[in-house]
Amino acid sequence: MSRIRVMLADDDAGLLEALADTVRAAPDLELAGQASDATQAIERAIETEPDVVLLDSRMPGGGGVAAGGR
Repeated sequence: MSRIRVMLADDDAGLLEALADTVRAAPDLELAGQASDATQAIERAIETEPDVVLLDSRMPGGGGVAAGGR
């Protein structure tokens, strides 16, 4: 069975790390990348082509609104 590749984007460093730890601990998930603002989120998603993106809607750079529209 293939693992689900998850990318995380949040400007709260503590929450981002907690989410990353949760993804790493799940046997069926793979952490594809992390980002701390919308611009990084767009760049990482292009680079890593994740299956799922968990995206904070209120990040610097327009948050999920800016990144989700790309």
